[in-house]
Amino acid sequence: MKLSVRETKTDTHSAGGSDVAAVWQALNLGDLVEARRCYQAASPAEQDTAPCQLAQAALLFSEGEIDAAGAAIDAFCERWPDNLDGIEWAIRIHQVADAQGRAERIGGLGRRAIDLSAAYIKLWLAQAGTGVIPLVEQIATSATLSHGARARLCEVLFNARQLDAAVRERIFAALAPKIGTWPPDAQLFWATLLLLFSDRTEEAVRWIRDLLDRDAIEPHAFAGLQFSISRAIGSGNMELFQVRHDLLTAMHARWQQRLETAMEPADRARLTALRQPAQRTGRIAILAAPLVGRAHAPTMRVLELAAALIRDHGYQVRIFVGGPSFFRPTAPVAVATMYNAPADKLLVPHVEFEGLEIGLTGNLMDDGQARKPPLTAAQILEFGPDAVIAYGDASPVQGLLAGRVPIFLMPTGSGAPVGALDRFACEWREASLRDLVAEGRWPGHLTDRAVF
Repeated sequence: MKLSVRETKTDTHSAGGSDVAAVWQALNLGDLVEARRCYQAASPAEQDTAPCQLAQAALLFSEGEIDAAGAAIDAFCERWPDNLDGIEWAIRIHQVADAQGRAERIGGLGRRAIDLSAAYIKLWLAQAGTGVIPLVEQIATSATLSHGARARLCEVLFNARQLDAAVRERIFAALAPKIGTWPPDAQLFWATLLLLFSDRTEEAVRWIRDLLDRDAIEPHAFAGLQFSISRAIGSGNMELFQVRHDLLTAMHARWQQRLETAMEPADRARLTALRQPAQRTGRIAILAAPLVGRAHAPTMRVLELAAALIRDHGYQVRIFVGGPSFFRPTAPVAVATMYNAPADKLLVPHVEFEGLEIGLTGNLMDDGQARKPPLTAAQILEFGPDAVIAYGDASPVQGLLAGRVPIFLMPTGSGAPVGALDRFACEWREASLRDLVAEGRWPGHLTDRAVF
């Protein structure tokens, strides 16, 4: 078995010729026109390489050409069946694209990725004969492994059936003195590895803080980092509510700064020209994570909220779908990609619910692409809402809307809300919230914005 976990290297834009690298660079920015131009500029020989073939599938996907993207990624996986990067993209594309047989197809792809990763680990250990610590260091610091491949390898390696807690702790302790010499993306990968597979939360937070202070995190990594933090910190643990809030607040401040710096002149001009209407419009925009299905509680709550606003209060409502759970397979974080948003919830103009037609606006770009947040913010402002309801985890779109339109946040958990907001729906009773503030487990400055 030939394990090709390094052919595509889509995250640093270094694979293939200059045109192929430019395709991936444009894709990570979300500049689909430039990505298509670069792909067409590649020579026939370049277009026949693994990096370019994978770029073609990813580009078709971002453009919303679902059937063509599915055919392209299937052809890629047939030609390069042992390419982990291709399998991760296939999981993403088919998770979104397949209306029928989705679970079976995704399950098969996931098992293939796990089997390939386990075989790679076994082969490396047999050939190197130096133990697991050098392997972990190689995975974390490799200049040839893609981030998607690194995440899958670590997911398999750090599974309890492979390494128990004591062995994992020895690995983390042995490598800790070396982390400062690693490049920033390897340091970020290591920090999320600590978050997800160890009890070294404070150490992980210090590394993430240091990277934020040095402005060493690339824009396409923030959405994946937010997912890692939210998954690992403060989930049901009130002792970490303040830690989670402070870290995510610092992360969003830096993310906002990077988005402002990277913003295309056309996007900046479009946002600058848009203003909230002078008169009330009777419209409400809901900014939500991807809608999944009627068995998905957050999806149902968003639809119920939209229906109540339309039926009981007479508002015109549009849901802008997408959001922070939708991130790039190229993000340098130690978590395998997760996509749970089918295309029929992202690309259709409306959804029927309780006899009502609720408008939807969405696309297949993700929050890891720098052009997605300003695009969504502009679409919301063009809708002309009286207010925006942000449902779920914080989105960088909130920062772009701040000061332009009132933002009401409805969190899905009981932790302190993050991101730009004017008011938020509080999951706590008022007395309980004030107790949390007094105990130092909740940011006091938010209490005046709470709606109980």
